[in-house]
Amino acid sequence: MLRKKMGRTKIVTNDGVIKLRKVLKKNILDLFQTIYGVHVSLKELIDKKEYATVQSLLNDCQEAAIQIGTSIENSEGDGLIAVKFLEGYCESVYQIAVGISDEYTGSEIQSILDEKLIKAENSVKKDIKVRLEVVFMPYKASMWDSLESVWMAARDDENCDAYVIPIPYFDKNPDGSFDEMHYEGESFPDYVPVTHYDDYDIETRRPDVIYIHNPYDRYNKVTSVDPRFYSSELKKWTDCLVYIPYYVLPKKVTENFVNTSGVVYADKVIVQGRSYQDDYINILKDYISKDILQNKIIAMGSPKIDKIVRYVKSDMPVSEEWKKHINGRKVIFLNTNVSLILNNSERFIDNLYRMFDVFKRHNDEYVVLWREHPLSIGTIKSMRPYLLEDYIKAKEYFLNEKIGFLDNNPEAYDAIKVSDCYFGSGGSLTVVYAVTGKPMLVTDYDYPNKISEDNISLEHFMKTLCSRTYYIERNKNTLDLFLDNIEVLESQKEKRFQNLSELLENIDGLAGYRIYKYISQNL
Repeated sequence: MLRKKMGRTKIVTNDGVIKLRKVLKKNILDLFQTIYGVHVSLKELIDKKEYATVQSLLNDCQEAAIQIGTSIENSEGDGLIAVKFLEGYCESVYQIAVGISDEYTGSEIQSILDEKLIKAENSVKKDIKVRLEVVFMPYKASMWDSLESVWMAARDDENCDAYVIPIPYFDKNPDGSFDEMHYEGESFPDYVPVTHYDDYDIETRRPDVIYIHNPYDRYNKVTSVDPRFYSSELKKWTDCLVYIPYYVLPKKVTENFVNTSGVVYADKVIVQGRSYQDDYINILKDYISKDILQNKIIAMGSPKIDKIVRYVKSDMPVSEEWKKHINGRKVIFLNTNVSLILNNSERFIDNLYRMFDVFKRHNDEYVVLWREHPLSIGTIKSMRPYLLEDYIKAKEYFLNEKIGFLDNNPEAYDAIKVSDCYFGSGGSLTVVYAVTGKPMLVTDYDYPNKISEDNISLEHFMKTLCSRTYYIERNKNTLDLFLDNIEVLESQKEKRFQNLSELLENIDGLAGYRIYKYISQNL
């Protein structure tokens, strides 16, 4: 029976180098240590002449060696010299099992087996390249751009298996309870292979890295990802949880962006620039040691910038529907975000109509492409329900008066590419748009308190705007001046690029590649 189980076991393979999952390689190396421990026990049992137990343990040693070889084969197929060393080890175990006698001491047999096993172990350490399994878990398709270029780097790495697993999320009612569930897996670009969250057993697979872009978990008042995918849960099943914000910021980081579950539980937090790294550390230093934070908060730019750099250089055509709306006119990208709604709710609707009136005066030269934040309706329903009817009427007015048209695409990149200038909310989209170098004007959230009734002079306006990445609307005639002088502002692109470099690292379109390499090399 012993000969049948142990004898001449052949693990078929060819010489070469293969790649294994990091977790599998670790398990294999741990199993080697277990076998060495059995060798110590064998030495003692042989010296005591307890041969029946010795035979049983030798059988266990061979089964463990076969298990290692089979794991290698099952993972990547044929191709590692370590398997031949394991076969040699099994042959020695067999010879010892069938010919054991008083001729050899326990120490001699331990030495023979250790020598054979060491060759196999060293080959595994040297010849097996670690193959990473990396998972990306976005929740909204419109925010995929914050992870996409990192995924592209992982996808192109022959030593990596990359999975995109969109996770479900819920709208929230005013009382915080969950409302409708959403899953946007079908809304991702065609070139992104999507794995359904029910088809990936994260507890079994234990990916080496998980990337997320939603840090709020249960603490977002508008939406919540499925609790199964809170950062505190994901951290249990990976060696490295990486949080990359779904936004980029035009100014100093505040606590509401930093004191979040995703930041706390993540092993690495990628921020857009060095000043933001300092902001994160200063906010968190009372809770987390500075030494840990220096290795946790990493300034490497934003994948969102990579996407826009690629997209504005692409040959993607304008849709025929949009061409009809544009009709030879310049395009104003109007952006309204959630903060514009919440920060001055009582005057938000008034501010919209005020903007519309200015646009109507310039309707012969400009058409407005209005992109509302994807969470606008959800935010109003949840936090400002009394505004919903008036907001819907304002959108109808905008369309009926032919002021412009709406951008309902999951991502903003078509609007960024086709537009000639930007007007509207501040926030992350302003930094993304700034990468185009096009003129930008941001409205103040506190309308009308910070919009002066006095007119600003053209000289002062041009001097101020040309020295910044964008200008904030401060006077009642600012938007008119902006639209009347677009050609002059367009000529100041290089100055705007110089200012932008103070906000962002890696604005050359390679932030995602550098992030992926950094995380992979530091596992």
